[in-house]
Amino acid sequence: MSVVTFETLLRVAFGERYDEFFSAAETTAYSRLDRALQQADAGVAVSFAFERVRLGVALALLQLLIDLRDEGETVVSIPAPDGPDDEARAVQRILHRALREAQSVEEIDGLVQAEASAFERLYTDLFVDDDGELVLLLFERTLAADTRRELDRCLTEAARLAEYLHTEPEA
Repeated sequence: MSVVTFETLLRVAFGERYDEFFSAAETTAYSRLDRALQQADAGVAVSFAFERVRLGVALALLQLLIDLRDEGETVVSIPAPDGPDDEARAVQRILHRALREAQSVEEIDGLVQAEASAFERLYTDLFVDDDGELVLLLFERTLAADTRRELDRCLTEAARLAEYLHTEPEA
């Protein structure tokens, strides 16, 4: 897939919040993956770059889920047992922190594993309509993707889904 698809996904999913949410280093994750793959001796760099792209796609999908919920429809019901902040936002903060702060795959894994219970709570008592279910299934596939081909498929589907969900229905 292309750098353009990654950038488009992030821009569509985050809209006006894009510039305040992401730094240049975060939005160039896909181009960094391309560069790492072109270098002959880039095993560790490729793994880290791959994980950063995966985090970007997952963040965009969580934003789509949050937006569905925030539309005020009964599309997504995410309980917030610990206060006003729901689990999707909590997981999004964890993934964003990993994207922003981690300097290695091990650090990403450590940050995510330290907050594993938030991921479990995300799916507890979660009720979604068809659109929300599509987002969640793609989120799961993105986190499970372990090849560039699989991740590129998730990226392409996520970009299409974001465009679909952000298109105004005709009256």
